[in-house]
Amino acid sequence: FGFNGGSQLAMGSISDVADVSRIFSNTNAAAAGGAISTLLLTQILYRKPDLTMVL
Repeated sequence: FGFNGGSQLAMGSISDVADVSRIFSNTNAAAAGGAISTLLLTQILYRKPDLTMVL
């Protein structure tokens, strides 16, 4: 998780900080979307949500 924001390599200006916060938000949203889609897919395929598939 920290690797994506650390790739910015600069925190000297307000725009750099905004970019890093956007990168962290995007990374977190992508992980949440993957978890939700996996839960929905296991609900459709196996008729029950399977938390172990998310992990």
